Amino acid sequence: MHRLTGQTERDGKGGTWNAYLYLMEEAEEAMRCVFRLAGAEPSRVCHLEGLKPAGIYEIRSEDHGFIGEMSGEELAKEGLQFSVLEEEASDILLLRPKSQ
Repeated sequence: MHRLTGQTERDGKGGTWNAYLYLMEEAEEAMRCVFRLAGAEPSRVCHLEGLKPAGIYEIRSEDHGFIGEMSGEELAKEGLQFSVLEEEASDILLLRPKSQ
């Protein structure tokens, strides 16, 4: 598991977006869970580490369907922007290696 954002604190300080990347190494898949908390800025970019740089990943949202395809290197360097969540909402992204 990789934490992609800062930790939110009990007094409301700290990060206003929480995102985690779970790598399923045997399956070469990943799952990103993202939460937009109250008062959070409208969009956030998270850089996903731990994926195969040369791999091409299909990115699919549980709530919004197919998002696109990016390489592991692009996901690490450019990151993935989230801007469709309302405050106090969450989403799950599944990243699967594209079949060659």
